[in-house]
Amino acid sequence: MIGVIAVDFIKQVLFSPSVVASALIIGALLIFAVEAKNFKVQTIEATNIGFKQAIVIGLVQCLAMIPGTSRSGATIIGAVT
Repeated sequence: MIGVIAVDFIKQVLFSPSVVASALIIGALLIFAVEAKNFKVQTIEATNIGFKQAIVIGLVQCLAMIPGTSRSGATIIGAVT
């Protein structure tokens, strides 16, 4: 419903080249930061993910709706933080 109401705003603001370029740069910097931090990643099956971690991953994936944001990058960042 919100998308129908705000379609013109979304197209005008979110699809501008500066927003897309900024999202690409910020995403790359976040991925570099996560890599540099050397998180000790434990392999967890999807059935063993806790509620809090699932919420964090879902919220971070919402950011991937911004054009230029990597969906897989957002998921990985949300999972390891």
